[in-house]
Amino acid sequence: IERTVNEKNFLQAIDHPLIVNAKHNFWNNDNAYIAFDLSVGGELQRTRHLFKNSMKILLNFIELIFLALNFLHEVGIV
Repeated sequence: IERTVNEKNFLQAIDHPLIVNAKHNFWNNDNAYIAFDLSVGGELQRTRHLFKNSMKILLNFIELIFLALNFLHEVGIV
């Protein structure tokens, strides 16, 4: 349970345009739920077909991932 609470706190504390934000959380006796901002098109599995046709899109996507990871590194998370 402590790890889940830590993850919830981490996700609610992050404020970056490239990282989805956790907005609310709720618990019952069996499960913990975290509600996130809507992130349209952000799932890698659904966008991978675009990479086959365009190296520019792939490189842009990789750049965005590195920018988000760099932010997490700067704030001491990664």
